[in-house]
Amino acid sequence: MTCLSTRGIEITADLECPLMNSEFNGRPERAAESEAAFWRSLEELLPLFEREGIALNLEAHPDDFCEEPPAVDLVRAINKPYVNYLYCAPHTFHLSGAEPTADIAAMMRYAGDKLQRVHIADSFDHKGSSGLRYILNPPGTPARIHQHLDIGRGEVDWDTFFGALRELNFDGVATACVFAWEARARESSAFMLHPYPRGAHRVKRGGRTGCAGSGHLPHRRRHRPTHRRSAKVPLKVITVA
Repeated sequence: MTCLSTRGIEITADLECPLMNSEFNGRPERAAESEAAFWRSLEELLPLFEREGIALNLEAHPDDFCEEPPAVDLVRAINKPYVNYLYCAPHTFHLSGAEPTADIAAMMRYAGDKLQRVHIADSFDHKGSSGLRYILNPPGTPARIHQHLDIGRGEVDWDTFFGALRELNFDGVATACVFAWEARARESSAFMLHPYPRGAHRVKRGGRTGCAGSGHLPHRRRHRPTHRRSAKVPLKVITVA
């Protein structure tokens, strides 16, 4: 994840990377002010993305000024083919807002063709047990709690998750982003490779898995490697631990 800034774009270009993932940032209690700052930043940064030929995926993160499905509306309002949406599975229970359950399929369908990348890790539903699963002191502390766990150690509905990807003919990149156990990072990364064959088969199209694409890239100033959407290759999985 890279900071949405001129320096972040410069570093991405220096690394000859065609894609940046970032967040909305800002503060939820100052949503209007934060959104205005977000648009001012984009006025400066979008020409740099164009010039460098770098695509951008934006992720709604817990405690951002926009941390629920309307974040997709902001992505669509940018109205650039190289700016798309990243769905982070361990944020599922925050993305669903105050709803007692998380309708993963509905949230992914809402993103539609703007969904170009997913982060895969498990998490517990912080709204469980009538909102008493986590006790924060003092009461009313405005904190956001989530985890990045191995698949199966939390409460994300993975059958629905992979089923929705298949329904949408998802052809983006899936990244395993588990970092809950530094002491067993290697074991965790190795474990996270195993659920993919069982889940990724649900994303197959016509006997093939979805291809590893990076979305529509703007015109590139100089040659850098790209992932061509027409290439028929297995679903690309990146592990981060």
